Amino acid sequence: MDKESGKKLLIAAAMKELMEHTPFAKITVNSIVERSGINRKTFYHHFKDKYELVNWIFSSEVAANVNDPCSLANWPERTLKLYNYWQDNKVFYAKLLKTLGQNSFYEYLYVFNCEQILIICREACGNRTFDQADFDFMVDFLSHAFFGVFTTWVNSGMQESPATIIKRLQAMVDNSVERLFVNLQAVGD
Repeated sequence: MDKESGKKLLIAAAMKELMEHTPFAKITVNSIVERSGINRKTFYHHFKDKYELVNWIFSSEVAANVNDPCSLANWPERTLKLYNYWQDNKVFYAKLLKTLGQNSFYEYLYVFNCEQILIICREACGNRTFDQADFDFMVDFLSHAFFGVFTTWVNSGMQESPATIIKRLQAMVDNSVERLFVNLQAVGD
């Protein structure tokens, strides 16, 4: 690991430690640099603010734990890995999701979710052509459904097993995404 990566990991570890006992809104760049033992200039060299820091933590840890690209064929296994990752980091992420507003992690995660659903939907529609508004509607519908299930699980304390949730999602979605597109295409005709 190079020196710069080490500093980013040190900053990330400090943020995670602070999140164990401090609400996100009360964490400042000063408290992060004090906890990590680095200076403010080093923090700002790597991150523009604490929001960018938590987004980097998520994206780098997800890349390390869920390294297969999303597809229609692998979404259940990939989603299960994500849910397990979340459960392993429950305290940190449950607190982050409760922080709403501009640049919030909630917004960042919703966009991440939409990007994954978009990949699945593009694959599911195959070579068929759709009205862009209909396609966007389907992506929006599925994004809200997946994100709603996820945030309900997080807000209820992540008590239910990730495998159970994924089985339920799979029962709802498998072979139906393609049918949803066909049905939606019929509405446009």
